Amino acid sequence: MASIEEAQEILDALGLPTAQRNRISALTLLALCGLTPQLPWSDATRRRCTVTKGVMDHIQVHYGVDYAPNTRETVRRQVLHQFVQERVALPGAGGAEPQGGHAHVGRHVALGADAQR
Repeated sequence: MASIEEAQEILDALGLPTAQRNRISALTLLALCGLTPQLPWSDATRRRCTVTKGVMDHIQVHYGVDYAPNTRETVRRQVLHQFVQERVALPGAGGAEPQGGHAHVGRHVALGADAQR
């Protein structure tokens, strides 16, 4: 089953620095994969989601962690931007490759194809 600790191990295996292997980063990875504590990693999907309605709501509903509303910006700047830079996630509609490879995290983000493997 998908756990926070396993997500942190995956982030480590993907080569992310220590600062991006914390609890909120692990929970963000689980949300991008659409995983809950009851689902195995083999059920991971590449779902497009927004920071608030996708990532933050998923974390609250499935992992019982209720972050303050201003945490959305922290997740966007300190987690998702680094995920995009490391190609763990892709910005844009449907997680499609942005024009010119621009690493801007706007409204939507999705798990990168390489990270899903």
